[in-house]
Amino acid sequence: MEMTAQAEQPPLHPAPAAEIRLSPDALADERQRVLEITALGRAHGLDDRARSAIGAGTSVESFSAQVFQALRDTGKIRLAESPEIGMSETEISKFSFRKAILAAHDPASARQIAPLEFEASLAAQAKRSNSRPERGGAITIPSDVLARGIFCQRSEVMGALGALRNAFGGRGVAYRDMTVGSATGGGNTVGTDILGTDFISLLRNALVIDRLGATFLRDLNGNVAIPSHSAAVTGYWVSENGAPTESAPTVGQVTLAPNTVAAWCDYGRRLMLQSSIDIEAFLRADLAATLAQMIQAAVINGAGSDEPTGILQTSGIGSVAGGTNGAAPTYEHMVDLESAVAAANADVGTLAFLTNAKVRGKLRKTQEFSGTDGDPVYTSGREPGLGTILGYDAWVTNSVPSTLTKGSASGVCSAILFGNFSDLILGFWGGLDITVDPYSLSTTGARRVVAFQEVDVAIKRVASFAAMKDALTT
Repeated sequence: MEMTAQAEQPPLHPAPAAEIRLSPDALADERQRVLEITALGRAHGLDDRARSAIGAGTSVESFSAQVFQALRDTGKIRLAESPEIGMSETEISKFSFRKAILAAHDPASARQIAPLEFEASLAAQAKRSNSRPERGGAITIPSDVLARGIFCQRSEVMGALGALRNAFGGRGVAYRDMTVGSATGGGNTVGTDILGTDFISLLRNALVIDRLGATFLRDLNGNVAIPSHSAAVTGYWVSENGAPTESAPTVGQVTLAPNTVAAWCDYGRRLMLQSSIDIEAFLRADLAATLAQMIQAAVINGAGSDEPTGILQTSGIGSVAGGTNGAAPTYEHMVDLESAVAAANADVGTLAFLTNAKVRGKLRKTQEFSGTDGDPVYTSGREPGLGTILGYDAWVTNSVPSTLTKGSASGVCSAILFGNFSDLILGFWGGLDITVDPYSLSTTGARRVVAFQEVDVAIKRVASFAAMKDALTT
């Protein structure tokens, strides 16, 4: 039997292991990845998961997503849910503040008095989170209505008025009727049409926070925690074959939790029942303006007890002192405020000055350089009420305090703020609660209406602001 010769095969040897060399840049990136994952794990009590992620080669972005999911699973954070209840434009236009208040006054008949408002209130209360306390007998104005405004019908001829937007800076649209020249010439046959939007308004402090560029977080549910990078990894120069000292970035949080602001107004019984004033626009504007004033004052100088901590009360912002007993503000003080923010590398974003009318008047009469007949420190800006200091917008509102104390200057010092106002965060939770008190004014038949809103204030980076708190204006 003839055998077929087989070709001789070469002996098998294992392939040599490839030597992996990381470039200096790749090595630095890997160290950075390890440091950041370690810091994230340590900050949130997930050290074991961080070590596993490092070993698996997980990217920082992927590990951040894992951390977020873990915190969400444990209930430490929760995603924001829209508090809107899904009202149509027609339903929003028909929603009546007046009917809502009357319904709150008579809970037993609320469904008959204001069926739309009652059902919308129940839906709004069901949507909000457990962090928002319930108030017995209260009617809740849904976020749908607050966000889109109320269109007030005055008469068949006038049609719909423009919507009152929100608590900060909303503008209504008014139309003035033609008038009859004389009573005997026909004027007596014409009914009087009182323009609700021309109602003589109470003089209030200017609302400027939204125009300064603050960040508004509306329609929140639950507490909010925003991760912040508060300190970077430390770099080192090393010798050949030397190793840098280990360091890690500092990861913090900026938190927001609801604080309740409340205001009350008294309304006469006849006003609620048959007033010829545009009661919807009047009620909304009155309540909104009152709450807005309180919120703005807290944003600027809130003490942090039962109210948000304001900018002036925030620890760590830059400080410029006038003197032991205060001092008149000067050009040098304005430069020092700018420098305090710039020295912290925070002179970016929406930079502006904010002060009160007393300081504005003083700076209008103060030269940039004394004795040179030069420009005043405060000059007029591009619109009324807006000025310029050092080339930055300078806003004015008497919500900035003028009754501070420094040394022997008791209750006469004003504040001046400078900073990046886009780093200022205002958070709002849910709708507006309205409760009616029928007892306090029962002998007159008037109604006391109390409004509640949840709000908080936070600053992303405290270095973004500097303040002078001892400016003397007299």
